[in-house]
Amino acid sequence: MNADDNVQESFISDFHTADIAINKTFWNDKMSFSVGSKNLFDIQNIATGVVGSGGAHSGGGSQPMATGRTYFARLGTILGNNKMTEK
Repeated sequence: MNADDNVQESFISDFHTADIAINKTFWNDKMSFSVGSKNLFDIQNIATGVVGSGGAHSGGGSQPMATGRTYFARLGTILGNNKMTEK
């Protein structure tokens, strides 16, 4: 609804995110080390607007979607006689 109480169609542009991780096991498969990144495309804001107010790239504004690209590292271990299993 707009300020005049009329129904108004709006849009949010499409977007894609991708994550990647690399995992390595060692020490008789009892330890693992992973590194990776989330949001590889560094999506932070996407375009928004009102239908009929011009082209998809004119007017409107942006909507925050994510904090941007992040990186991580993980170290895991199995205690006891069990080996790590892939799922």
